[in-house]
Amino acid sequence: MKKSIKKKVFAAFTSAAVSVGALCFVTAAAQADDVPFVSTVLGDVNNDRAVTIADAVAILQFVGNKEVYMLEGQALDNADVFNRGDGVTARDALAIQKLDAKMIESLPESVMEGAPVTTTDTPVTTTVVSSSDTPVSTTQPAEKSTNSITLSGTVISSDAPADAAEIADGVLTIRKEGKYNVSGEGTGVQIVVDVDKNAYPDSVVELDLIGMSITNTETAPIFVNSIGDEVQIVAKSGTVNTISDGNVHSQTYTDSDGEIETVEGAVFSRDDIKFKGTGTLTINGNQDDAIVCKNDIKIYNGNITVNAVDDGIRGKDSVTIGDSVKSDGSAADNSDLKLTVRTTKGDGIKSTATDIADGKSYGVVTINGGTVNISSYSDGIQAAQSFVMNGGEVNISTFEGYTYTASGNTDTTGQSGTQTGNTGWGFPGQGRTGRPGQGGTGGFPGMESGHDLGLEDSCKGIKAGDSDSSIDGSITVNGGTLTIDSTDDAIHCGGTMDINGGSIKISTADDALHCDKYLNISGGTLSITDSYEGLEAMQIRITDVDLTVYVYDDPVNAGEKGAVAMVDVANDNCLVQIDGGIIHAYVTNNREGDGIDSNGKIVINGGEIYVEGSVDGPDSALDSDGEMLVNGGIVVAVGGLGRGELPEQSSKQNSLYWGSNTASYAAGCVVSLRDQSGKELLSYTSEQSLKCVVISSPDIKTGEKYSIALNGNTVADFTVTSALMTQGTTGSSGGGGMR
Repeated sequence: MKKSIKKKVFAAFTSAAVSVGALCFVTAAAQADDVPFVSTVLGDVNNDRAVTIADAVAILQFVGNKEVYMLEGQALDNADVFNRGDGVTARDALAIQKLDAKMIESLPESVMEGAPVTTTDTPVTTTVVSSSDTPVSTTQPAEKSTNSITLSGTVISSDAPADAAEIADGVLTIRKEGKYNVSGEGTGVQIVVDVDKNAYPDSVVELDLIGMSITNTETAPIFVNSIGDEVQIVAKSGTVNTISDGNVHSQTYTDSDGEIETVEGAVFSRDDIKFKGTGTLTINGNQDDAIVCKNDIKIYNGNITVNAVDDGIRGKDSVTIGDSVKSDGSAADNSDLKLTVRTTKGDGIKSTATDIADGKSYGVVTINGGTVNISSYSDGIQAAQSFVMNGGEVNISTFEGYTYTASGNTDTTGQSGTQTGNTGWGFPGQGRTGRPGQGGTGGFPGMESGHDLGLEDSCKGIKAGDSDSSIDGSITVNGGTLTIDSTDDAIHCGGTMDINGGSIKISTADDALHCDKYLNISGGTLSITDSYEGLEAMQIRITDVDLTVYVYDDPVNAGEKGAVAMVDVANDNCLVQIDGGIIHAYVTNNREGDGIDSNGKIVINGGEIYVEGSVDGPDSALDSDGEMLVNGGIVVAVGGLGRGELPEQSSKQNSLYWGSNTASYAAGCVVSLRDQSGKELLSYTSEQSLKCVVISSPDIKTGEKYSIALNGNTVADFTVTSALMTQGTTGSSGGGGMR
């Protein structure tokens, strides 16, 4: 080989290696101008005495642009592995890829001798000798042939049969199912999948990306118009791939209703689409959305980054992140899935369908596993009907995060409206500055929330439901790790929210968990470090949880949407019921905020509840407009006197109360319950100042004597004769147990 040619071979190989992110080693002989190309190993194109994926990439570069990526002499002869003597084609690269992927143990001897490699769909018959020595013939379908699609500038080409792939004006249209390798770099070209679903009802098209970049500034570079089953986009191992659209979309199609619609996004599919593979794929939606599908989207594995001006991933019927089961029925391993979604104006992930057909609900977003990082301007995840999380790690950041404050709102968290960086889960730090808002009332209509962020858009972490279609929506968290830093509500739906497990960490400028109807918590760990209100719903039921919540207003609040709350007038629809778990709840300001607040009943049957309300103002640690029953568990409630609402005398477990309107104990006060002998039965250290204490415990027995001590000094002695015993000053309304 001439020196100039040799340089071009190495340059081509280096460029190809960079384009696929492959780590390749080239011998000094391949780089030095004074050392000739000497390798005679069939398949070795880069003179390193080995046959690897790097040789396949070099062949594909050569096939795509022979004027730039030149092969001559021994290198050209080594590249001809598929059918010796027919020249170098993409099929030669495919044979090397199969060898590298261990789909074959070696290049067949027939290839070495010049015979063609068989890659047809002809069944292969093998003979197996059974234990009875009687030959048994079995027929197995051969692997389907793989076709190649090569991108080179404004040219797109393929070695697929003409009836499988048509090419016209820079558009390659796939008409038949099968596997298609896609390589090279293309601009202004398009891949369209348009398989007749009537002729091929179970058809699958697999696009194997093996180090490619495709850009189209006028439409979606990949457009699925029709497929029987699904289209699979596979980023192959060790490759880096990019799909990008422009800021103009002019292509249209006719939908099933006869309406003319625009082809949207960088990847657009009218039928089901799946993303998988262990390589790297970046999808850039430069006009609006990045991935758009009119049916179901599945993202099962790979390192996938989605950047969009508007919505990142939008599947009408459903979006599923991570597989749930393997083909053998065992649980899937989604550890090799990493999905990053960034938007500058829209939502991160959303599903929009509002219909119900054949007993199936659509508009669903499901996360089964993997690592999902979402940084969105608007909602992180939005599901028109339901959101389900079964596992994985999900990190969501919306708008300006929890530090956002609205000027004009007199009830803010008191935090500055700026943040120098958000590095909580690896996103680059971005400065955050509060923007003007409008004062007014917010929260549940009719409730005295007085909290309005003045947001023009919904900026929630996770949202389910569609008010325009009167769909309440549901949210279920069964497992996994969920971290949310949101400007609007962190987790929000209008119907039922079930937290059954997992680890949830929330910081928000609004409510942490907001549900218009039913909030059920039966497991997991929930940490709310910053929020306006913590748990808010019409009915809140807690059977098990490890909950720590810090809020400006109410950590736990039961109120009915649209109902006008009236002081001491119970709303029978509202309920807070705690049957188990460990709860630490804190109001972080002195002026307002009840620890546990219900416009109806509060019923405590078990668990450990440590709650602190505001100390100066009308609120207290416990507040109910209806009955407040303590039937079991441990309760320590401290804060201000408020309106003096206390457990009912009809409670099944005894409670003790002490309060003072003159004495105030600073944060760090040690509250102790002691029996008649002075033995300490319970101890709690407050995080904020207090003027009163409520203690309820199974240890408090009728007829026995007990005392409450603060910082080691006894402030009240009791001989228990009823379910509620009080000493000192109560609040302005006399107390729930005294009504």
